[in-house]
Amino acid sequence: MLRPGESERRGGLRRLDDILESLEQLNLHDKTELPDHVAEALVMLGIEQPHSIPIPQLIERSAHACAAWCCRCPARRRVARPSA
Repeated sequence: MLRPGESERRGGLRRLDDILESLEQLNLHDKTELPDHVAEALVMLGIEQPHSIPIPQLIERSAHACAAWCCRCPARRRVARPSA
């Protein structure tokens, strides 16, 4: 069962992961032009004028946003198993 806010957290992380995957694929294929749908997602993430930023820098900024999102939304605590 999901705790309140858990589905929002997972959805946000999934969107960030999709953005990072798109950027990494563009970088892998040496693309320099950012597709509009990726640029729109980056603007919603808070990155202004993404078309003017090189893709490697967009990857770095998106990764920082992902880390910030993880810190802002507390994860479920896991109980460590005793070692044998």
